[in-house]
Amino acid sequence: RRRFEPSHVTTLHANIEALVAGWKPGQNYDFIYASGLYDYLALPIAQKLTGRLHDLLVPGGELLIANLSDALV
Repeated sequence: RRRFEPSHVTTLHANIEALVAGWKPGQNYDFIYASGLYDYLALPIAQKLTGRLHDLLVPGGELLIANLSDALV
C-alpha cells in the first residue's frame, strides 16, 4: 500500500470470509491480482471467491490469480 498509493493503483486488504459472503468494497476494479492466496483454500471456497472477485471487475476487467495449488487446477 505504501509503495503504490497515492498513484493510480488502489490496494485493498479484504477478509476472504467477507468477500465469499458477498461483501463489496463500494467500487469495481479494472484489474484484480491475487497472489499466494489460493494455495490455502479448499476447492469450494476457491470457486466461490473466484466468482466474487470476478463480480468486482468492471466490464472487460481482468482477474489474475497467481500461485494456484495443483489441487485447484
